[in-house]
This record gives sequence, structure tokens and C-alpha cells, in this order.
Amino acid sequence: MTDRCALGEHCHSGNDTPIRRHLCVVCEYDHARDVRALVYDFVDLTQLIPRGRHLPTDAISRPKPGPTLPLDANILALRDDIRLILTHWELRMRWAQRLFVPPGAVRDGHAVQRAVDIIAPRVDAIAGIRDNEGGPADPSPYDTGVLALLRMRELHGVARARVGHHARTIALPGQCPDRICRAETLTRLDGSDTVTCRTCGNAWTYPDYQAYVTLKVTAIEKKRPPSG
Repeated sequence: MTDRCALGEHCHSGNDTPIRRHLCVVCEYDHARDVRALVYDFVDLTQLIPRGRHLPTDAISRPKPGPTLPLDANILALRDDIRLILTHWELRMRWAQRLFVPPGAVRDGHAVQRAVDIIAPRVDAIAGIRDNEGGPADPSPYDTGVLALLRMRELHGVARARVGHHARTIALPGQCPDRICRAETLTRLDGSDTVTCRTCGNAWTYPDYQAYVTLKVTAIEKKRPPSG
């Protein structure tokens, strides 16, 4: 436990927010979000591969992206980089936290999804790992947790640029929290933490929106008559 974020000069809050163990709450949230996004980056890159060379993505579903770039070796290399760093740090965390290590190999899509499920909730713990702590694993150029998190974030940015995605607008359920507006036109740009009402233009952070929705659902549940 320290009083400064383990990311140092790369801290997103400028070391001005509370520290849980190793990361400030802003960096913990941001890096967990970017790790989860690597699943979709992996699938989007796979969809750029011509059909005759497609590699299975198994159970991961993802809408097919729009106009794509010509295939080059960088797409395959980037896809492999994402898979390798995720599976490397999945194994590191399983050994470090004495989690079950599944036997045998699985297809790439399942391997990436499984790794993200282990890594995303544990980015704070990863930030505290130095050198070769965490048990046996294949060698990696990103042997410290901080370097690994920064590399995962970099891979997410590079993948999005390679795929050529523009930020997509996601419609959110619920009414605008503004007492006057109340329109059901809440949206969020993919990858953004800001929720905006298209009608009145007011904006909120995504955690504030989630808290608001939770309160509304709780109030509705309390008004329901008891069953039976």
C-alpha cells in the first residue's frame, strides 16, 4: 500500500485520487475497461482476415466492423500480441493468487476471453507484481505488472486504429436524470465514460448514471405489491 499510484507519471488522475492498493481508483477503472475491450479488439482484427484464412473466435460474438483495411502482416502480429500478453498474465495471476489452472490448450478465442475474465478484475494486483513474481510462465518482455498494463492499454489503442473504428454511439435505457427533461434519449460513445442526453445535452459520468439507474430500479421494486 502506497500513497501514490503505481503508474507514476502515467497515472490518469495525476496521483490526485485515492489509492486502493497499488493503483488509484481512476487507473484501476480505466485499465480494467481497456483489458475487457481487448476481447473485442481481438475479434475485430480476426474479422479483417479474408474468409479463406479466418481463424475461429469461438464463443465471442461481435458485430462485423464497417470498411476494413487491406490485410497485412501487422494485423496477424497485433492479434498474436494481444493473445500472448493476455494468456501470459492470466497464468501469472493464477499462480500468484492460487487460482485453478485449466489443463490443456483451448482455441484462441476462448483463451483470450478466459484470460480477460481473470485479468480485468485484478489489474490492481497486477500493478503490484515485479520481476518474475507470480509463478512459472513463458518469458515476457513485460515482466512487471506496470509495464504489462501499459502495454495492454497500448495494444488496445493500436488495435482500434488498425481496425479503423470510429466511436459508436450506444443507446442506454432509462430517462434523463434532469428533472425537467426526462427524455429517454441517453447515449454513450463506445469507450467513453460520459453519458449524454441527446435532448437536453446534459452529461454525467457513467458510474453516476449506473447509480441513478440502481436507485430507480430499487424504488420501482419497493412499490410493487408483494407476490402471493
